[in-house]
Amino acid sequence: MELKTNVLYYGDNLDILRGHILDEAIDLIYLDPPFNSNRSYNVLFRESSGAGSEAQIEAFEDTWHWGPSAQGVYEEVVTGPHQKVARMLQAMVDGLGHNDVTAYLSMMAIRLVELHRVLKPAGALYLHCDPTASHYLKTLMDSIFGTLNFRNEVVWHYGQRTAFHKGHFSRKHDTLLLYAKSAKHRISPISLPWTREDFLTHRHDVLSDADGREYIWTDGGRGKPRYKRYVDEVLGKGKPADSVWEIPIIDSAAKERLGYPTQKPLALLERIVSASSNPGDVVLDPFCGCGTAVHAAHKLGRRWIGIDITHLAIGLIRRRMQDAFPGIAIEVIGEPVDLAGARDLASTKPKQFEYWVVDKLDAHPTGGKGPDLDGVKPFMEFGGKPKRAVISVKGTKSVNPEMIREVLGALGPDKPIGILVILAEPTKGMVAQAAAAGFYDSNGQKHQRLQIMTVREILSGKRPSLPSPASPFAKAPLEKEKGEQGEML
Repeated sequence: MELKTNVLYYGDNLDILRGHILDEAIDLIYLDPPFNSNRSYNVLFRESSGAGSEAQIEAFEDTWHWGPSAQGVYEEVVTGPHQKVARMLQAMVDGLGHNDVTAYLSMMAIRLVELHRVLKPAGALYLHCDPTASHYLKTLMDSIFGTLNFRNEVVWHYGQRTAFHKGHFSRKHDTLLLYAKSAKHRISPISLPWTREDFLTHRHDVLSDADGREYIWTDGGRGKPRYKRYVDEVLGKGKPADSVWEIPIIDSAAKERLGYPTQKPLALLERIVSASSNPGDVVLDPFCGCGTAVHAAHKLGRRWIGIDITHLAIGLIRRRMQDAFPGIAIEVIGEPVDLAGARDLASTKPKQFEYWVVDKLDAHPTGGKGPDLDGVKPFMEFGGKPKRAVISVKGTKSVNPEMIREVLGALGPDKPIGILVILAEPTKGMVAQAAAAGFYDSNGQKHQRLQIMTVREILSGKRPSLPSPASPFAKAPLEKEKGEQGEML
């Protein structure tokens, strides 16, 4: 099996790791598994009966719950060959009970075992987490990677917008747990800017030459004479990065902001990629979200693999990479490429089918909430007035006129066009009903007010008829040309 790189996988990362990633094939792994740390700590540890708790476990949306999936994974770990992590996980579940935290830890344990398998002997893994579960995750990591391969607990400190709280200090950091696969891993030196003021806060033995040039004495060591080091030369070399990283979060005005709720700054991932990989190495992000890790990897000349279980994320990453690196070809493995694949997705994961369809139309998903149905696609009216087309996606095998009426009911002055996407072929009555809805006139150009599109037509390249369609997504800043970044492998 050949390892594919510069590729996105849609699906459960456990399945992708087992089915597509070879042993010891990856140089660097970064993962930021989603976990809702904003919920009450006590609620997280509330015992769960398991009934009705599986709704979002498949998509890893914000939190995982204890239910049949978590129970199955737990039993697989406990009865499997990796008995160190099995004993550790069993002790956690025995001590903490069946709740969201232990479900999360069970799901993470089995994935961390696979991530250890695919990592090269000289490779490293950065696990991004917050204080809610970082101590449990570190214990699991110790049992998988070995305590001797723990390298750092990196504190990412983001100090903006601090506030006073009565019950706790302001929470302004995340944790990065850095583990090596073996003693072969090496950190590349990272130099950070160092001002004279910073330097003088650490050194109180600064002297001056007759000409006013500042210097310090440095011990030569083991009987060697001490020697002068001039402050301006020390500052020019910069200071080595330590385990506390002062990197701002992405604020509302940042150019790189894409609107993804847990988006991490590109500077953070560039530091990780630079420190623990070399040009041409393979970087893996198994929870790639909005794709900051793969963006950093490509920018710095590394090969990359991204995995996510939502089409919403896959579509966002694809657009981000194409905006930042024009002309880049992004292969997505696991998304439908034909009608049979679309039917399978609609029957097994209807919500992901909706996201996939909306993404194919370059529209923004709404999740089926409110009057905007499943998605909206903005367009500019003549004269520059923004309006929207609403999208309804139906993945059922049969169709009926009520689908038409539902879309018509969502139209209004600012939403004058409706798009109904169906998996089956429309009936003659539906076509007639849509035609009876009339046309929307935009500066003399007529667009059908209610447009029926089939998935088969979308797969063949057909798109809605709209006046000056616009993208609803933030555009990622253009990166330098490849030749300016060094060789891109």
